[in-house]
Amino acid sequence: MNDDGARAAYRGRTVGGGRYQPRDLLGQGGMASVHLAYDTVLDRQVAVKTLHTELGREQSFRERFRREAQAVAKLTHTNIVSVFDSGEDETDGATVPYIVMEYVEGKPLRTVLDEEWPGSGRCRATRR
Repeated sequence: MNDDGARAAYRGRTVGGGRYQPRDLLGQGGMASVHLAYDTVLDRQVAVKTLHTELGREQSFRERFRREAQAVAKLTHTNIVSVFDSGEDETDGATVPYIVMEYVEGKPLRTVLDEEWPGSGRCRATRR
């Protein structure tokens, strides 16, 4: 799913039974997307990670996602975001698991590394 597809997939939708309103796409990977969202109950910004819809159809991926939420929720450290909530929504006939996390404003690590140490971690030939 490209950035535009991930943005469009959540435009005007909510997560968590209407509690969380996804806004900007913060990032995405092969399994999930993370959106900046608004928590309507606690009046704060959060990060909401959602499993890609096609993977949500498979029980094994949903279970893996649920275990991830449980594992991270057990961790407490200043350098690890807190997990606030998790669950599954039904959207257009598909199950969409989600994890609601603390939103920490800042730059992606790749951007920081590129600014502080140009060429770190990537071969110049593959750098985009």
